[in-house]
Amino acid sequence: MQPIHPIHIIILRALRHTDTARYSTLRAQAGLESDVFKFHTRKLVTLALIEKRTDGAYQLSPSGKEYANRLNESERAVQHQPKLSLCVVVEHTRAGQPSRYLLQERKRQPFLHYWGCISGPAVWGEQFEVTAARELAKQTGIELACQLRTFMRVRDYAADGVAILEDKLFAIVYARTRKTLEPHQQWTGGANAWLTLAELESKTTYFEDTAAIIASAQSKRFATRDHMYESHNY
Repeated sequence: MQPIHPIHIIILRALRHTDTARYSTLRAQAGLESDVFKFHTRKLVTLALIEKRTDGAYQLSPSGKEYANRLNESERAVQHQPKLSLCVVVEHTRAGQPSRYLLQERKRQPFLHYWGCISGPAVWGEQFEVTAARELAKQTGIELACQLRTFMRVRDYAADGVAILEDKLFAIVYARTRKTLEPHQQWTGGANAWLTLAELESKTTYFEDTAAIIASAQSKRFATRDHMYESHNY
């Protein structure tokens, strides 16, 4: 639904603090001519963010209430929030040998060629375990039951340590196998391989958080990590 017009923000902000409002009241707050304001109200109705009642007044729709709840009151804009993603830790255990983990080399920006855990976006209204199992099967061809273990927050900063490049909250989901399961070697987003942590750390570029993510999955403890990146490494 992004980007949204600044006038839409004014209307949503006004309706956030009342049950209903008349057209004339909303137009006065926006400070627009009638034809221009009518265009914007119709747009919000089309987006299903506001509803026009039978008495002519306007109110927020259920989706409009959720959207308006994310508005920054002082800046009159939609406030930034951490991006919610899934990180899938898949461990292969063998008696007397170090564990191997199903890891992936990214074939997409950002972090092109970086190695790390299988990841994917969280899906609205769906259990993390369901989404994780589907992503795992899609990206590797391996089907395993997944279990939510913990969360990790990762903030990526520019080299100056001020500008935030990304703010991510990972739901860390875990799966384990004792069988030797061969993944698809490559899909459109990355190349897959079973690696020990030592083998991962021998790679030219890899996410330094990977070992911490695996440790969090095993200990079930929340963790937070901050990093700084030069532009050519991001």
